[in-house]
Amino acid sequence: MEKEFETFKWELNRLTRDMTEFVHSYEKLDDGQKRSVSTDYPFKADLHDLKNMLATWNNTVNKM
Repeated sequence: MEKEFETFKWELNRLTRDMTEFVHSYEKLDDGQKRSVSTDYPFKADLHDLKNMLATWNNTVNKM
């Protein structure tokens, strides 16, 4: 049981790192590239929304 929990925590940390990298890479896009992302991909969030979602995610994970 302990091994499963350690695996869960490791995966949760990896997901959190990936989400952080995603937001940082989105932040580096120019406005035209950001418009392409909002047109071509299934989420409709701007940088401000993404940062808020990431902060909420991080707060939730830190409480675990």
